[in-house]
Amino acid sequence: MFVLNSAISIGDFHFSGVHEVTIKRSIHDLMETAEIKIPAMAAISKNGNKTPERQITSNMFREGDQVVIKLGYNDAIETEFSGYLKSRKLTTPLVLECEGQSWLLKTKRVNSAKTNGRVNTLLAEALSNQYTEISVDCNIAIDIVSANANPVSVQDAINGILHATDNNLCCFFRRDGSIWCGTLYSDIASGQRIGGTREVKYRIGYNTLKENKLTIHNREAQPATIIYTRKAPSGSIISGMATGKGNEQKLMKVLNQVLKRDGLEMLAKERMYKNTYQGYEGSFVSLLQPFVWPGDLANIENTEHPELDGLYLVESTEVLFGTKGARRTIEIGPRLGFDK
Repeated sequence: MFVLNSAISIGDFHFSGVHEVTIKRSIHDLMETAEIKIPAMAAISKNGNKTPERQITSNMFREGDQVVIKLGYNDAIETEFSGYLKSRKLTTPLVLECEGQSWLLKTKRVNSAKTNGRVNTLLAEALSNQYTEISVDCNIAIDIVSANANPVSVQDAINGILHATDNNLCCFFRRDGSIWCGTLYSDIASGQRIGGTREVKYRIGYNTLKENKLTIHNREAQPATIIYTRKAPSGSIISGMATGKGNEQKLMKVLNQVLKRDGLEMLAKERMYKNTYQGYEGSFVSLLQPFVWPGDLANIENTEHPELDGLYLVESTEVLFGTKGARRTIEIGPRLGFDK
């Protein structure tokens, strides 16, 4: 018999019973969030005292407290969330809003406000001397001019870099706590595994629930062209272009913060792959286990459409756990190696 189990710590406070926990994360956002609902009043034992005292639970926590949430069945529990307490909603039940490691990025300032250089160097410098436990995996050598002013938070510095590339670069926290940043769809098209080697098996209609909202991506795509341009100080126009099929039949945009043609071409290609990838869009609902993380690969078997079997990128997950049960909503994206 499978029995839901949880182990949650906030600061020095440890408990297992909750009304509800919701955890959200995505490869398209550095921010990971968790919301914990617990009783506004509770009988609490302190310092090994066997006689519990009735207390207002909100008084037990402070903003910035470390949060760890472990969920599962019986004794098989996994760490679903690690972060910090962001705020408290003094309602009944008490609502605790938490944020993952991105909370650190918002609360620390960069050491300098260097505004131009290669993307991978700028990202490494933004994180240097601030968080020895957070490393960045990025091989993007696009030369850009960032619009950051001094001083800025590490989060703002990263957002400035992404904005300079028309948000064609993707940054997210991987399972090991490092930040991955790169051209997501181009990498998946070529068969690269951005989140590691983990694969999770899903058989549609068997270990997934009825709420299956998966559809084939971009079935009716039309010929399309993406053009990014920049006006050089000399007055000349440089551009990068990609062609294919997608919903954006023609996109022309000026990216003056990208300094060279090869960078413009790389970003145009990534934008095209984002529009034209082969794979799924939408989501399905599974049980709490198997455990899966954005960036992992879903090994999907579809008995009704076996031609769609394959490895697909998990783009986002949402975990709901509480007195009414537990489930995991999984958003699926491109098939690994779809351009081969």
